[in-house]
Amino acid sequence: FAEYLAKRSAGGGAAPAGGSAGAYPSLPPSVKPGVLTGQAVVDLLEDAKRRGYAIPAVNCVTSSSVNACLEAAAAAKAPGMIQFS
Repeated sequence: FAEYLAKRSAGGGAAPAGGSAGAYPSLPPSVKPGVLTGQAVVDLLEDAKRRGYAIPAVNCVTSSSVNACLEAAAAAKAPGMIQFS
């Protein structure tokens, strides 16, 4: 995912506003690291829609898959959603 963002920022596609190679664009002020609820979720989704970026949602069934998703999002400095089934 980080390589994809870097490629977009380097001219391989339309980079989100404010993006730079390997870094995710700045997020709304209400969005802080950790679990989002309420208005922060609304702000994040509206920002993604307005600026044209996707937020990956991964269905996790084990703690190791949750950890892998968290590590990938941290490495990409990007938001992500974890789903449970």
